[in-house]
Amino acid sequence: MTTTDTQEDHSIPDHVPADLFRPIGLAEGPEFLADPHGYMANLLEAYPRIFFSPGHVDSWIVSHYEDVFHVLRNSEVFSSRGCVAFPRDPENYFDFIPLEIDPPLHRKYRAILDPMFSPKGVARLEEDIRKLANELIDQFIGHKHCEFARDFARPLPVSVFLDLMGLPLDKRDTFVGWAVDLLHSGDMEIAGNAMLEIAEYLSGVIAEREESPPGDDIVSRIVHAEIEGEQLTEQEKFGFAFFLFRTLKVRMNTGGRTLLESS
Repeated sequence: MTTTDTQEDHSIPDHVPADLFRPIGLAEGPEFLADPHGYMANLLEAYPRIFFSPGHVDSWIVSHYEDVFHVLRNSEVFSSRGCVAFPRDPENYFDFIPLEIDPPLHRKYRAILDPMFSPKGVARLEEDIRKLANELIDQFIGHKHCEFARDFARPLPVSVFLDLMGLPLDKRDTFVGWAVDLLHSGDMEIAGNAMLEIAEYLSGVIAEREESPPGDDIVSRIVHAEIEGEQLTEQEKFGFAFFLFRTLKVRMNTGGRTLLESS
């Protein structure tokens, strides 16, 4: 494994031994994006079991099963709060739900959407996903070629996402544009404007669902859900919905390999 980052590019914190300081560009570096599975497999061989890597959030990284299991099962020591490197207004702060929620509440938030993503729930999605895939293929099959990422790998997860969220499919190109602006623009003003547009749109959808009877789509389930007998706050509803959009962005960046990342 090679890396474009070097130790000379970053300041090593005083509490980090130099031999454990390894800038790797995890999740967004070009080598990871080119071959995520090969990158992670090689990580186990090429790097220490625990090392420190700078990035959007400076982090200690554990890569072996036993260490990861220990971290995930000890939320009293290893909290998930604030784990997502994403700027938020401190006056209107929201958590990415359920990713940034520790047990035992984590399980209760996940339970809101679990029926949709159980084996039976996912099986019910197959026919609709096949239909969406065929509709995309129909748009270029006559040309006998396509630009795969633009014509299929990006719009398919967006189409599935919109369908699950209960949002109109004619917003697909808009959502793709927002995700690309957030992830690939490299311009803070462009990314910031995209964030404002996403926030305005999702807030409007949440408000609409609040005035409607409970439905089976994701936004409706979130809006009408209760945790320990209490409805979610506006920040919780938005954080839950926005987390799903962020997840969509990550899946688009890795070629649409899966719909939802583990949380």
